[in-house]
Amino acid sequence: MLRTDLIRPLTELLRQHAAATPNKVAFVDPWRSVTWADLELRSARVAGHLADMGLQPADRVLLYLDNMVEAVESHLAVLRAGAISAPIHIGLGDAELATLLAESRATTIFTDIAHAHQVNRVRRGFPNLTVVLVDHEGEDLDDDLPLFPLFSELAEVESEAPADGDLGLDDLSFLTYTAGVTGAPRAVLFSQRNVMWAIAACYAPILGLGPEDRVACPLPLAHGITQQVAVIGVLATGATGLLTPTAAEDVADLMANRTTFLADLARQRITFVAGLPSTYQDMLWAASYVDVELPELRVALVAGASSVNALRTRFEERFGHPLLDSYMTTETTGPVAVSGPADDGCGLPIPGVSVRVIDPRTGKDAGVGQEGELWVSGPNVTAGGYHLQAAEISDGWFHTGDLATRDAHGSLTITGRMAELITRGATPVNPREIEHVLRGVDGVAAAVVVGELDEALGEVPVAYLQTGPDGVDPAAVFTACRALSPAKVPVKLYRVPELPRVRAGKPARLALRDLAAELLAVQPVERGTRSRNPLTDPAD
Repeated sequence: MLRTDLIRPLTELLRQHAAATPNKVAFVDPWRSVTWADLELRSARVAGHLADMGLQPADRVLLYLDNMVEAVESHLAVLRAGAISAPIHIGLGDAELATLLAESRATTIFTDIAHAHQVNRVRRGFPNLTVVLVDHEGEDLDDDLPLFPLFSELAEVESEAPADGDLGLDDLSFLTYTAGVTGAPRAVLFSQRNVMWAIAACYAPILGLGPEDRVACPLPLAHGITQQVAVIGVLATGATGLLTPTAAEDVADLMANRTTFLADLARQRITFVAGLPSTYQDMLWAASYVDVELPELRVALVAGASSVNALRTRFEERFGHPLLDSYMTTETTGPVAVSGPADDGCGLPIPGVSVRVIDPRTGKDAGVGQEGELWVSGPNVTAGGYHLQAAEISDGWFHTGDLATRDAHGSLTITGRMAELITRGATPVNPREIEHVLRGVDGVAAAVVVGELDEALGEVPVAYLQTGPDGVDPAAVFTACRALSPAKVPVKLYRVPELPRVRAGKPARLALRDLAAELLAVQPVERGTRSRNPLTDPAD
């Protein structure tokens, strides 16, 4: 049943929770927690100060912050000032950050002390940019930095005039960045009606998300599932959200944090977890070293990539709870379909959302069990974006670029991607970048990289090589690829007599799945995918 009472502006719901349960904890991180009453008060104060500093309705504000209570307070403050909130990934290079500032036309950026020097460097190219510095008690402020407004002061002191720019349901409110098929950042805009549909049609009525839940998602705030479940889902339903920092200094931090996150789930009595397949693989790994039970866990939702049968079986055997698969894209602001405990694939579309599977050869609807491109229509589909092509949304249908089938009951199974991008865990990998390196290796005449299903990471890159008469040295191939980031190193090398191509001469990537190929070499997949939470002690 559709929860129409939740399709309301977030600030209305915030005020409702603050009045009904003022002393209940809304969000908690390793540094502090905030009650619903304080969340309403502090976000209103910051919103008023933003208006005092010149923030205008519909201005864009970047949140360059790790997962923390202040990130949620900032998110709300921006909306309450009538502006558009845009969380972005931390750890960007200077050029990447400058590109996002320029493309978004942001007038304000929130950042923390760890990134303050970088923002100070980059802002020199943006003389009108306002910087708000999020500080924590006990942190030392560098004397070399300008006197940026401090979040702690803005949240504690009343502004000259209260903010009155609350956004309506159909006003553009959120800007989310993802990666397109070329690997470049992709900006997508949403109204509050777009984002609230998933809560009202799926998370609350189907998965039972409500005020008694305690929610966790270990992915960055910029990731769609974190925004949808761990922030907006909590704000809409009055649940409590655990915010897990994602910054890490080295591989040791990543490895150690697996047990930390699992211990957090037990300590905080988490009932609802959302994550990638790698999230649950990490939990299983940690459980082999730490004797932790999760008796209160009732929902473990898989997003970003489908889980595989082996992972689902192992998780249910260890924790006593099934993994629930879902299908979602950034452009559809939450799940298009969600599975039940006994379902194979992604399950049925959620209420109010329509889907079609289109045969790309004919442009007509595919039959039962036949593969085609998935099209989606509904109130959850994006209001627009900077990089969306006209062909991607036509007549109200969003062309996802993903391949799918439907069974006789209408249940969806995602079978692949029409687009080239490979999503390894939460990392987008552009296969053409790897192919460029491969073609420079002695003995490689041609190369194509595609994604292969992986139990932990969803997809991993594998390379198909057409070699010269003297063959190729696999060790030389791996060595050359290590000039790229670790996520871009192929885990398998296959040799084929000749790469299949379409009429235009481009590689026929989908045809590789049915091609007989010789396996040349395998490189083990690194499983360290989580980030460090240095302030939480798993031994408590």
